[in-house]
Amino acid sequence: MSFLLYIQDSEPPTNVRSAPSANSQILGRLDNKTLVTAKQALNNGWVEIEKPIWGYIHSRLAQPKPPKIYRDTIGSIAVWQHLLNGCGYHPNNHPKLMITGKFDEETTAVTKKFQRDMGLQETGNLSDLRTWQKAFEHTKLRSWLPVEPPCIRANVEPPANHLTQAEKYDYCRQVILSHGGIFRDGVNKRNLLSFRKETSTKANDWKGLYDDLTFMLWKDGNGNKRCLQYSSNTEPSSWYEHSNDPRAQGSIFGRDANGDGRKDLGCLKEGYYEYKTSFSQNFGNILVPTAYATTVIRDIDHDGVFEAHEPMLGASDMLFHAGLNWRTGSAGCQTMKPDEYARFWNELTSNGDPGTIGYTIVRWRSL
Repeated sequence: MSFLLYIQDSEPPTNVRSAPSANSQILGRLDNKTLVTAKQALNNGWVEIEKPIWGYIHSRLAQPKPPKIYRDTIGSIAVWQHLLNGCGYHPNNHPKLMITGKFDEETTAVTKKFQRDMGLQETGNLSDLRTWQKAFEHTKLRSWLPVEPPCIRANVEPPANHLTQAEKYDYCRQVILSHGGIFRDGVNKRNLLSFRKETSTKANDWKGLYDDLTFMLWKDGNGNKRCLQYSSNTEPSSWYEHSNDPRAQGSIFGRDANGDGRKDLGCLKEGYYEYKTSFSQNFGNILVPTAYATTVIRDIDHDGVFEAHEPMLGASDMLFHAGLNWRTGSAGCQTMKPDEYARFWNELTSNGDPGTIGYTIVRWRSL
């Protein structure tokens, strides 16, 4: 029998692990006030959870009682903005409503449209509880968690171009550590960090864009700090979407995360992962995850944007590989143009196989 718990961690976010041990791999992280569905409590103080992602958390980091939530706090407006996105309501010509925590002009306009479509009085405010109820009952809202989400987190800027390699190394190392990554200081041990500029999967007429930046960090045999930069892509393109649109010209990829009969594209969630070198008949030199449990968000509403309310499923096929010059060739993999990827691979393996490679993704720009 399942039971509910609320994350209440004195040092958030809470790590969700692949096994009931502090030494096991981190599958994801949960903010305070997140409501989780627990499957069972183990004798060693750990709890197995099912939602919002599967894994294990320590019981001291969760409580059966909800944290105190006030209707009039900024979080309540952020909840409503998340709900509108989950129901498919957003400003014209924009893929989603920004989570600002403020009842701004755009939020008011979208709220009025929602109320009008739901047959409610078009007030543009949330004083009528039926407005909330209609949102929670909306057919598009398949996996909403009634929590107080944070407002937009500060985006992380890449290192400035004028910095030296050593200065870029120090900056990127701090970004990795501050976002829960493991940094490998050993000689010739590689660390990868991508700054994601969030892009709709439908960008560039569904072909995708190389608009992200990936950095490779290591210390060479002389102790010099190395930090090299590559133009990259960290998101899928709708070229591979399960769609009747003629622009979806590739093979259909993804997993049916919500049981509606359509495969849903996946995107690696921002966070820390580990990779190793390998070879593929299709792609040539590739990086593959060292474990199955990569955290992948699924675009269940096929709007081209990966949102907080959408489900996360593990996957083993989120690779690093070369794309094409005219499209990214990604259904969720990390790709670069052929020449850029060849440079990346040569520098990655210039001292032989680097072994386990830490990979951290952070948000640079939001839509």
